[in-house]
Amino acid sequence: MFPAIAGAQSLSVNSGWQTVLDATLISQAGRDYDEDLFSQSNQTLLDLKDLNNGTYTVSVHKIDIDWDPNLELSVQRTGTGTGNPNIIPTGGLTFLPIGNSPQPFLFVSVGGGKNYNNIPLQYRLKGMSVTMEVKNHTTTVVYTITN
Repeated sequence: MFPAIAGAQSLSVNSGWQTVLDATLISQAGRDYDEDLFSQSNQTLLDLKDLNNGTYTVSVHKIDIDWDPNLELSVQRTGTGTGNPNIIPTGGLTFLPIGNSPQPFLFVSVGGGKNYNNIPLQYRLKGMSVTMEVKNHTTTVVYTITN
């Protein structure tokens, strides 16, 4: 769980995605990886807590720990989540490449209610190549909520 706090509201994330690149992802000898890799459609569940009336922006960025610059990690929202019907998440329905600087990902309009839970997020990884160094490539995804 990675908590992020902005003012009185909070955001929490339950996640952790690992994938393995192996020979089964190569369709023919002498070829590179053919396909992008996708996490489960609910790989991350985003919870928003203690929201007041207004509009909020959830931004996303990554902090590279040991990451190949040719890899592109993207995120998209795959559902609406659960909670008060007066809290409405919008945006984020197409894959957004995650960069190293915060960028708006989705917006939340609150017309009453405090909490909204289980907003499902999916990741896509592309740019894999057989010429990449064989090792663990690691990055941390950070979500921030602002009003």
